[in-house]
Amino acid sequence: MDDFQGGASHSAKTIMEQLSNQLLVESYNKAQELELNHDFIKMIEEELVRRGLYQFLKESS
Repeated sequence: MDDFQGGASHSAKTIMEQLSNQLLVESYNKAQELELNHDFIKMIEEELVRRGLYQFLKESS
């Protein structure tokens, strides 16, 4: 589990970059629905912004 806290963040980001827009948006909505870790949701939000998919961001996060 310590790996996730350390170097895995870069790996997760790399994997996220490979997701289709649709899968990224679905993942974001599900993470919000399940109230997953704020840092994880923030990482998805950053990728949505990077792709210019602002319209899918929720008001409160």
